[in-house]
Amino acid sequence: MLDREEIRARVGAELDAAIGYSDSELSADRIEATEFYLGKQFNTVPDGKSSIVATEVADVVEHLMSSLLEVFMRSGEIFRFLPRHPDDASKAEAATVLVNSIFASQNNGYLILSDLIKDALLYKTGVARAFFDTDITYAVETYEGLTELDVAALADDPDVVVLEAVSISTDAEPALFETFDVQLRRTRRDSRIKIENVAPEDFLFSPQATSVEDATFLAMRTYQTVGDLVSQGYDRDEVEAHVGLGEGFDEQETQVRHDEIDGGSTHNYALRNNELVRVVESYMPLDMHETGIPTLHKVLTIGQSNHVLDVEPVDSAPFVCATPIRVPHRLVGRSVAEMVTDIQRVKSVALRGVLDNLYLTNDARVAVVEGRVNLDDMLQSRPGGIVRMDAPGMVQPLPVPQVGPQGMSLLNYMDQVRDQRTGSKNLHLDPDALQSTTAAGVNAAIQGGQAKALMIARTIAETGIRPMAQLLLQLAIKHLDGPQQVRVGGDMFEAIDPASIDVKFDVDIDVGLGTGRDAERMSALQQIAGLQREILQELGLENPVVSVEQYLSTVRRLGMMAGIKDVDTMFATDQQLAEFRQMQAQQPPKEDPEVAQRRAEFEAEIQLKREQQIADHQLEREKLEAELALKQQEMSVELELRRAKLAMGDSAVSTNIPGVA
Repeated sequence: MLDREEIRARVGAELDAAIGYSDSELSADRIEATEFYLGKQFNTVPDGKSSIVATEVADVVEHLMSSLLEVFMRSGEIFRFLPRHPDDASKAEAATVLVNSIFASQNNGYLILSDLIKDALLYKTGVARAFFDTDITYAVETYEGLTELDVAALADDPDVVVLEAVSISTDAEPALFETFDVQLRRTRRDSRIKIENVAPEDFLFSPQATSVEDATFLAMRTYQTVGDLVSQGYDRDEVEAHVGLGEGFDEQETQVRHDEIDGGSTHNYALRNNELVRVVESYMPLDMHETGIPTLHKVLTIGQSNHVLDVEPVDSAPFVCATPIRVPHRLVGRSVAEMVTDIQRVKSVALRGVLDNLYLTNDARVAVVEGRVNLDDMLQSRPGGIVRMDAPGMVQPLPVPQVGPQGMSLLNYMDQVRDQRTGSKNLHLDPDALQSTTAAGVNAAIQGGQAKALMIARTIAETGIRPMAQLLLQLAIKHLDGPQQVRVGGDMFEAIDPASIDVKFDVDIDVGLGTGRDAERMSALQQIAGLQREILQELGLENPVVSVEQYLSTVRRLGMMAGIKDVDTMFATDQQLAEFRQMQAQQPPKEDPEVAQRRAEFEAEIQLKREQQIADHQLEREKLEAELALKQQEMSVELELRRAKLAMGDSAVSTNIPGVA
């Protein structure tokens, strides 16, 4: 198993190589970029000569900054995760909401992104660090009149340390219970995912690295106080044994960056030599148990001797490194600043020549005949002034060549070179040329000038913003416990459980530039929304072509492109639509109105026929009953007649019997 001394030696060797590469290859370029951005003098100017400095670096960087920040911040959704499987669409949406909330709400996303992009444009690379951390703060609190039970209850809290407990009961005023005045120190913890920008000079890497993922060594060097390290749980004696700035300490880049503010004494490290400790947080593969398979570890070293304070295995390094102009097979590419520093030099020299020529033209040198001219009059140059001479022609002006037109021509040429290099063609659009140009032509000119900016935006998105999204999602899944309440609208919240986001996603970064391009996209989206609406109207809400959710997604994108940040509050959320779908599925399906009408007509017709049949049956029954009653009556009459006939026959027979009188 590797011991601390072996780890210290490996870290020291990697640090020496990384610091040597940074100081020899990158530091001088970063210092020059800072000086040119701040408009510092780049050479010595003789007295009496113009010392104007062109601001080409600052102009180009700030112009690109405004375009790039609009690209990434205009929709309010920096990152968007795309599912790799149809069943993961809801998880991708949840990951998008959660990660954007961590970036923009729980951290100051605008400033982080702004500093990341500006560092990349100026210093070749912008570095940010994302990690899960717990902020520990301490507060001293005072309580009066507490009982012994109250003091014991406070002392049981693991975040409370009782500093002093003074009894306030006296013999003159006996109390039933002894009371105390208590002073305590309470520890407060705030755990969250943090994102911090890293100064370029503090980020170290192996010279052969081509990306953050394949680098064999990544590190961040800082200076922390003894108290900061002790509050993180490290031993005070061990930390104090390694205080000091160490040999080779150099804060030249920091001094140059802050020289305009306070003369370079921003941190004043030298005055705090006895309380500051050099801390290097390194990430490198180590075979700790000598299995033959090295794994990534975080190594924390302090002091000039790189004393190993802590070693722990990690999943990945917490850094993202964005570069505006990528150079293949190199971690650090090229900056926009280095592409225009020579232009700033040339334009500064040209401007100085033009101005010096103008000064000489307005106040030209003259030749005088010694002793024949009053030199005091010559030295006092003022409008309407008199020069005394004892004969005509004693003063002759020296001719001054006019270099103004040539100087302005040179300035225009350098502007063209700058435009070709950086794509900042629309920095200076000619109003006269645009007046006779159609809107489409103006739009094409602007978009043509934005081609380079579009490439820079895409490169920054791929090298810095996409890895940032993946890193934040990885940290959220690993460290955030339980559902997180995330604001999805102005006053709407959604509970998202990071543990449920257990799949891999693609990351989409929209880098469309320019108002003309936005207008084209909005027009296309409006046409798509119209087609979706027609399909929903013709085929109904339940059709295999377009769903309500897809139509709302198009409407939301239109609102975001129009700059409406709270567009989600204007329509139902995906969760609300899902709940509605579930409720709708539990209810019996609704019939088509035409089918329902036909069914009603059919049922009415059947009912009418049924009633007609019943009436016919009733009539037939009544007819049969009447016929039966009639037949019964006829049979009754016939029976009576027969009885009568029988009765008459019996009477006649009885009168013919012999012996009967």
